[in-house]
Amino acid sequence: MNVVGGYFEWEPTASGEPLHPHARLALNSGRSCVGCLLNVEKPAAVWVPFYCCDALLEPFRAADIPLKHYGLEPDLSVSPGVELGRGERIVVINYFGLQNKQIAALADRWAECLWVDNTQAFFHTPEAPKAFYFNSARKFFGVPDGGYLYSPDDAALPSPETWQRNANYRFEHLILREQGEIFAGHEIFRENERRNGEAITQISRLSESILGGVDYAQAARIRRENYQYLHGELDSRNRLQESLLHLDAEAVPFCYPFLPQPPILHQQLWDQQIFAPQLWAECVSRDGRGFDWERELSRELLSLPIDQRLGRAEMDRILEVLDAVA
Repeated sequence: MNVVGGYFEWEPTASGEPLHPHARLALNSGRSCVGCLLNVEKPAAVWVPFYCCDALLEPFRAADIPLKHYGLEPDLSVSPGVELGRGERIVVINYFGLQNKQIAALADRWAECLWVDNTQAFFHTPEAPKAFYFNSARKFFGVPDGGYLYSPDDAALPSPETWQRNANYRFEHLILREQGEIFAGHEIFRENERRNGEAITQISRLSESILGGVDYAQAARIRRENYQYLHGELDSRNRLQESLLHLDAEAVPFCYPFLPQPPILHQQLWDQQIFAPQLWAECVSRDGRGFDWERELSRELLSLPIDQRLGRAEMDRILEVLDAVA
């Protein structure tokens, strides 16, 4: 029985063009997209970059799929020594949302054997995809869940109705953050992250509603402007290769990746309330011989925030703090 009257809920606000209308599935997370692919593909083994988060590895471990780690070149491209065996798949991360062209070339090479992790490239919308692509809305916008899965047209994927709508989420941290209470909401944020890894569901109606009202053109413009401003100021001090840092016309970055010399501790930025996440601390202690470059990135790369909430004043503050702690 429907309730009539009472206090108001979150009402649908969709008013613009959706960003991912051609995705095959809209699920609750990138991890769920991987889980869906594992249910369909059942690969013999999966190659994954050593430089990745544990959350990416969890679905493979849960499905008892053998993992093979590969290393990265100085421009963060896939090591040329990778050769896929029979029945194997490879996951390639679109680092910082800056590698769309590299990804397109790899799709030509590996086609449906390639799974592209676009969790740092939410604005990448592949047309007529030859490979599989998945992303994460939570990395770019204030939503409790959401991940879109792209696939080749002939891929046999389940229908969305296979899963229920996600209702197992927390969203109070979004309200607390809007009220300026970022620390009060942090534990709720962590709890919501945990819940997003529990089961495959469709995207929640709340996230679908919020994402339907986003001005994507404005968000993309601000991210690009902030990125280009920081790059103009930090390029000469950044040890990452220019071929990686170059911002293509269609790219919308996740952050500005800064690898300074000498290194700057993440904690030095956090102490000044500049929250540049460490991507990814678990790599430093992960089992595996070699991978010195990947461990160095994990320790020393600063993922400077450039998102659509920020402007020139915040970029200048980041630069001031970097100068002060260098």
